[in-house]
Formats: sequence, structure tokens, C-alpha cells
Amino acid sequence: MDKTLLALEFINDEENAFQGWAQGGFYPLHHHQITPMMKKLPYGLDDREAVLFYYHLMRLGHVIHPGTSKQYVFLQQAFQELLPVMEEHYPRNCFNKLEGAFLFGALEANDAEKVTATTYTDYMRYREVIVQCNKYSSLPNMRKKKALFQTYAQNPEIVQRVIRALEHIQFVHNCPLVSDATFWGFIFILVLSKTAASQHCLYRFTDTARVLPDKRSHIWILTSFLKDLQDPEQQELVDRLYALYPAAWMDESE
Repeated sequence: MDKTLLALEFINDEENAFQGWAQGGFYPLHHHQITPMMKKLPYGLDDREAVLFYYHLMRLGHVIHPGTSKQYVFLQQAFQELLPVMEEHYPRNCFNKLEGAFLFGALEANDAEKVTATTYTDYMRYREVIVQCNKYSSLPNMRKKKALFQTYAQNPEIVQRVIRALEHIQFVHNCPLVSDATFWGFIFILVLSKTAASQHCLYRFTDTARVLPDKRSHIWILTSFLKDLQDPEQQELVDRLYALYPAAWMDESE
């Protein structure tokens, strides 16, 4: 099928599925043909169709790599249109709201103007961090790549962006899995950063965890990161966890 026709069929199917509160049926069958078009849009799409193409791909959870700054403008417009449904869940929206907060500093419908503040160059740098977080089959494998995450931890802008994103969502991500790779990749960056701001954010997380869904798993995973690193400078944070929560939560084996 022609790429433009394929993209239009995808848009039409997702539009109908969205209105019917259902999962689209076209994308699962043709995703291997559709996803490569994220970087280079089909020439036959007009501007509105390009926005809708990106909009529905983001609804499905994709952190899109736009191949040009012009295509990035379509992505920004698509994300602005996604904001009103950001708090909705499958099948209406599968986009990770933590990633939205990190990429654009925006989560609510009235945040639309903030989206344009992130330049194409900035977006691609922020996207790289998210991609790195999601490269691993497990969190223990992520922790083995300390040197890669150390690079981000030594970048003050990235660290501050991570802090703002985590606090924007109040540490409550919308991923159905507690082990959300982006969330824990961001926590890993803060653990390695060890700046005063990073430590304050981690302390707020340990307090907020009291009211998180599945708080025991969140505390256990955080402790696993800290124990695996065996960094004396983080012992105070480890002690704090043991003071706040039952030791059995932290002492389970992986």
C-alpha cells in the first residue's frame, strides 16, 4: 500500500476507535510499516493530516523522532492536542505523562503554550535520555550501565529537568507497571547526581511513597538501586528508608 494511503487509513481507524473508546485494529497489523514513517512523513500528507498522524502515534505511547525541524512543529501541535486526554488511560491514551512533563514541561490543557518553549534541538536531547532509559530488559541491567547514566547526572540542565518532571507528576506515573523504565531511569540519574537539589527530590520521593499505589514495590526498587551502587554518600538516604518503612520491604532479594 502507498505510504500516504497507509498513513491516512491509520488516522481514520484511530479516529473512529478513539471516538468509540476502543483500540484501533489497523495499527497492530501494520505497525512495522507505520512506525518508520514517524521520522520521515509521507509527502502526500497535508499539514493537518501530519498533526493527526503524530497525535495518534503519541496516543499509542510513542516518543517520536521527527526527522526535521518542520516535522517537529507538527509534533508540537499534536502534543498540544493530546494534553486534554493526558490523564485518560488505555485505550484513549497510552502516552507516558512523565515523559510529556520531561519533554515539554506540560501536562494539562492550559499548558499548551509551554510546548513551544522546547526547541527541536532540546527535544532531541531530552528524547535521547528517555530512549536510554528504555534500552534495558530489566532494572538490574539498567544499573549495570552506571557510566552512561553518569553522563546525564553530570549535566545540570538534565538533572533540573528530571527533578521538575518528577515533581510535576508528584512521583505518580501512569505506566501500568511499577517498574516503568523512564521513571526509574530518572531516579537513577538523581541518585548518581548527588547534588543538593537531587537529594531533596529523592527525600520528597521517599515521603510521597507513603501514598503511592504499591508503595512497597517503589521503596524496594529504590533501595535496590542504592544498595547496588554501594555509595557511602547515599547511606543517609538508605538509613532514612529503613527509618520510615519496615525493613522487610527493603531486604527482599531480586
